[in-house]
Amino acid sequence: DQEDSDGDGFTDHDENEWGSDPFDADSVPNEPPVDLHLTNASITENNPATTLVGQFEAIDPDDPEQIGQYVFSLVNGQGDEANEDFHLDANGTLLTNHSLDFEAKEIDGNATLSIRVRVSDDHNASFEKAFSIILLDESQFISNFVAELNATYGDEPFDLNATSTSGLPVQYFSSNPSVAEVDANGTVNLKGAGQATITAFQNGGGITDAAPDLNATVTVGKADLDAIAHEATRAYLQENPELTFHYEG
Repeated sequence: DQEDSDGDGFTDHDENEWGSDPFDADSVPNEPPVDLHLTNASITENNPATTLVGQFEAIDPDDPEQIGQYVFSLVNGQGDEANEDFHLDANGTLLTNHSLDFEAKEIDGNATLSIRVRVSDDHNASFEKAFSIILLDESQFISNFVAELNATYGDEPFDLNATSTSGLPVQYFSSNPSVAEVDANGTVNLKGAGQATITAFQNGGGITDAAPDLNATVTVGKADLDAIAHEATRAYLQENPELTFHYEG
């Protein structure tokens, strides 16, 4: 059983087991793959199920041109904690099983998902390795905020209804409160004619980064001013009464 007829370092028994020629030094038994490579190991949260993560490739000393047939699978073992979050096709394509939420997976500001993968060659020789998939936090942004507002002095207060994709409350700042004053709830009170820039911002917090600021230009026009005469009468041949009026607007 220990005889090595062709002197290639493999016994005749092993070569017969693997289907190589025990009398040809250039024909050696199959070796299992020695490593796995993943083309991409990160994905942004909130993508739909079946989103492509990356492609696995086998590193096999018997197949330097990588033209062999391999079967890839998720397997139990050390580093398999997030196997259920992913689907691995037999050809090595790694997909998400469902939409992934950074906040649900985050620990100390990072979300790393561990999977364990096995690759088997056409002789069923296999290699296993654990991989860390980085789940990226989707940057928040502000929406429902118009870029230009026109009003007239004397108009009723109105509300800004900007929202952030993180769900955190949006805050506001007015560059000219003497024209347009805005409170913490986004209610704008018009204080005079002119122009002001209202900035909507969300500074983030915890694991959420700040959103890019948005600006709205508020132009407040002057109100119409009417002079209203007060009614007055005089008797025949009497002096004219004093005429009075007031302004409205």
